[in-house]
Amino acid sequence: MHTSSLRGGRHPWRGSSSSQSSQGPIKTPPAPPLGSLLQQLTPEQFQSDDQEEFKKMEITNVKFLASFNWIESEIPTIVFPGQPAVWDPPPGATKLKKDSGRYFRDPNAARYPSHPIEPAVKTVLAQVPDLKTDELDIFGCTSTMGSLLRFLKNHDKPFRFTVEAVGRTVFFVRRENAPDELIPGPRGFGPTGHGMLSTLRYSPRGADRL
Repeated sequence: MHTSSLRGGRHPWRGSSSSQSSQGPIKTPPAPPLGSLLQQLTPEQFQSDDQEEFKKMEITNVKFLASFNWIESEIPTIVFPGQPAVWDPPPGATKLKKDSGRYFRDPNAARYPSHPIEPAVKTVLAQVPDLKTDELDIFGCTSTMGSLLRFLKNHDKPFRFTVEAVGRTVFFVRRENAPDELIPGPRGFGPTGHGMLSTLRYSPRGADRL
């Protein structure tokens, strides 16, 4: 199993996102101050004459490159599959428990606030060493891409992310009000289900260490 310890974070994360104390109400931290307004954009500026085609706008031509998960460690550490990954399900049926406790809005920022997108970058470079990085235009996460799509579809939901350029590649970095901001009142099987998938996906017999 490949592991990579991420050092240099200002406040290294401790513990599990689902093991946070469930005592007391969750307070949403205030939003950081906004910078100077450079330009104002509206969804109408990007609409075309073909409204039906515009409504069908979606992400296409998707190709899987890499994946990773966080593990509990004193030092923020990621783990990702070796070659090949091994399907290693539990011996019997497992019943999921509903989400409870406290969960980070952005687990990457909570665990590694100085460079929250670095785990994804390191994972891709480790699993796809021949990737032509000088040909990448944009590197972002589902949160930033999804926010942009909702904006273009005129969904009234505020969002924020930072934009950083390295060479010719532009990085969209998710930004919540605080790195360790929590999801208020989780319902369903979201984080719990993701944790179960991680257990099924990664096996010591089908992974390597970095």
